[in-house]
Amino acid sequence: MSMAAARKDDEPLPANRAGGVTLVLGMGGTGVSCARFLAARGARAIFADTRAMPPGAAAIRAAMPAAEILPSGPPAVLPPGVNRILVSPGVDLRLPVLADARQHGVPVLSDIDLFVAEAAAPITAITGSNGKSTVTSMVGAMLTGAGARAAVGGNLGTPALELVDPGASHYVLELSSFQLERSAPVPAAAAVVLNITPDHLDMHGNLAAYTSAKARIYARCALAVVNRDLPELAALVPAGTSTLGFGLKSPIGNDFGVLVRDDGAWLARGREPLLPVADLPVSGRHNVSNALAALALCSVSGFDVRELLPG
Repeated sequence: MSMAAARKDDEPLPANRAGGVTLVLGMGGTGVSCARFLAARGARAIFADTRAMPPGAAAIRAAMPAAEILPSGPPAVLPPGVNRILVSPGVDLRLPVLADARQHGVPVLSDIDLFVAEAAAPITAITGSNGKSTVTSMVGAMLTGAGARAAVGGNLGTPALELVDPGASHYVLELSSFQLERSAPVPAAAAVVLNITPDHLDMHGNLAAYTSAKARIYARCALAVVNRDLPELAALVPAGTSTLGFGLKSPIGNDFGVLVRDDGAWLARGREPLLPVADLPVSGRHNVSNALAALALCSVSGFDVRELLPG
């Protein structure tokens, strides 16, 4: 079942609703971050999980001692007073309570939706079957090295809601297919689908649905970064979206790529050599590609590209 049935790309980003009760489905790391977020805002909540012993139960109870935790798992219908549902990435979208919510016009949201409503700094969004954690970490390191106050997390490390910081100058989010499927499109300053190989098909049903979930990262981005070595991915970018490419061959136009010179191979933008490949702190062709993707994503950060280079 696609989240598109519940969330539409032209649906406005939700404000955090005051009053009422929030039903939080999933009591792992995301559920804990939701509990802390809601507690800080004086909200009321009910929590449920399909697991008999949810890993975040104690932390949720510590954050929200007055919250109700349903011992029998997710309810079949909306509990009285619930005016929104927050779903964790692993929650089955076929749960009856979600159908009941949609039937009654109750928003089904994610922690990423709440994060976007709170975030005041530009967001860089990263997904892919392979390499997304590496590229997320690279982007964070490049921005931090250039002097930015970058908050890095999402599917990697710190949950998105725990990144919210009025002092942050940039947010760098790794987003899984599950997070993208359960969220409204993120208004990212730059976004990338690094690659797509069959994964999580037990949850998505088929490769087309998995690809569609990944492609949501481009739906509202200002700049779509595209892997030129996988040209089929360019078809995922909505018409009219600005694009910037990266790849392991010589750059095309102002894209990022590899220039081979007499003194070796260099990371480059257009015809401008930036850094010898041999000077990268990580090895392997895949990490050359990852570094180029990170540079392309950082190109809209406001820093000169040379400020972003490791050194």
